[in-house]
Amino acid sequence: MAGTHYIHNMEQVSDREWLATRETTPALLETARAMMDAGKGEEILFRDHEGGNGAPVCARRFLSLAERGGDDDMFSSDYSDDELKVGHLISQGFHSDAWHVCLLPV
Repeated sequence: MAGTHYIHNMEQVSDREWLATRETTPALLETARAMMDAGKGEEILFRDHEGGNGAPVCARRFLSLAERGGDDDMFSSDYSDDELKVGHLISQGFHSDAWHVCLLPV
């Protein structure tokens, strides 16, 4: 289809909701918030989280994933349509339960 971009989202996955199931998350959130308050948001919070691949994660990035309303917290099931970060999709008639394939005209 000429002039159409495709956004394909197989399944919505909430990093925040998954991280909320981990015992270490509350302490990491507290440490990350303290680092941000101290102006150290770009410093490494950890290098490996519960069997991860060892990639370093800074405090700002962790908060983006793990805190409600974080920059990357777009697919959590406790958001209403009005709260969703992807308002540009909702304003075009797409809702969180129908994001499997979206066609956006250019």
